[in-house]
Amino acid sequence: MTRVKQITGVTFNWRETVTEKDPTRREAGVLADQVKAVMPEVVIDREDGYQAVQYEKLVPLLIEAIKELSAEVEALKNR
Repeated sequence: MTRVKQITGVTFNWRETVTEKDPTRREAGVLADQVKAVMPEVVIDREDGYQAVQYEKLVPLLIEAIKELSAEVEALKNR
């Protein structure tokens, strides 16, 4: 869960220079630099010079964080 806590969820608009996306549409995501610091294998360097997060590869990290939280909740319930 420590790694998940180092990643910030954000909302953003694409830059006008990104032609395949609508710059007026608000999106949700995470910061590639933060993800790269904790899971570099999830971030790729695109041909246009930007980094991209492979969101599907974040799922295992999130599953493990949920399991940790679930164990903590169970321990607190059993007190």
